[in-house]
Amino acid sequence: MKRKRLPRALTKSGALDWPGQARRDYAFAKACVLERGQCAPFFAVHGAKRSVIVPAFWRNDTDKDDTARVVRLICVAEDADGLSFITEAWIRRMVRAHNESEAEFQARSNAIAPSKAEDRIEVVMANLTYREDDERKWIVLCGEIIRDNAGKPIRIADLTLDDETGNPGGRMFDILPEERPDPEARALARALIDAAEQREAS
Repeated sequence: MKRKRLPRALTKSGALDWPGQARRDYAFAKACVLERGQCAPFFAVHGAKRSVIVPAFWRNDTDKDDTARVVRLICVAEDADGLSFITEAWIRRMVRAHNESEAEFQARSNAIAPSKAEDRIEVVMANLTYREDDERKWIVLCGEIIRDNAGKPIRIADLTLDDETGNPGGRMFDILPEERPDPEARALARALIDAAEQREAS
């Protein structure tokens, strides 16, 4: 099957339209699930002139930490203004109980991983971090994956999150540097990436 290319949403001036990019990311993720049966996790590092796709492979938390460091290095080298993280995941839709304190609600929410909870929901997510007005902002869009009796995805039911523009938290949502890197930092990051690619090729 021909590999899909992640489309870029541009304004008339040629700059990236971040809300538009988030919607395109999400549409791309949904199409992957429905046409291929799954959406393997990946990042898209958005620079002024191009978007670099970075596949994500991990088996454990150490692999996730290593992936986050590599993607951050690419963000610096590309002088990225935004970073998309697209993946499938398990989530829980929990409601705070009557008279339950915030601390109690958080403790109950974190008591069990979503992937192990009986009320878990399988979703596909498009998470976008970008810089605007000298600060980082986030857009998170997701939908529940509805499967038939054979386990084949048949549709995506869009979900409304409590906060679609706040920091979702976690290592994968804190990768884009808060401040734009200077030329020296970009040059060093590029040199490290080039050296790593040369070692892999040898």
